[in-house]
Amino acid sequence: MSCPALRLTLSGSWLLVGLLIAYGSLSGRAQPPEALNYPNVITFGSFSGTICYSNSVLVKTLTPLTSRTFTFTPATALTYVICYNNLLLHPFDAQLVGGGIAATTQTGIVLTSATGKLAANCDAYCM
Repeated sequence: MSCPALRLTLSGSWLLVGLLIAYGSLSGRAQPPEALNYPNVITFGSFSGTICYSNSVLVKTLTPLTSRTFTFTPATALTYVICYNNLLLHPFDAQLVGGGIAATTQTGIVLTSATGKLAANCDAYCM
């Protein structure tokens, strides 16, 4: 003889465990650049690896031209860099300085805007 209430509780527990495992395995995965539907996206390299560096900037200035540099040293070879924002009226430019794709030396991401507002997120992926 089995207890229906106990069976329902156990099946609910297994469902919760399954959902937690599914969420955990999907939440840490990076999305390819095609999934990012933003008006301003700049990429370098080919999408692979895992995120090894991430940073963002939001600066408003009195002069229209503004620039910021993120500097980091990847532990393994740099494979891909993506910089993006969702602000249609505030495009930016990005350049890799030093190091670069396939390097393990110090690399700089130089961001520049000509609108007086620099807003960008950058993610770097390594092997």
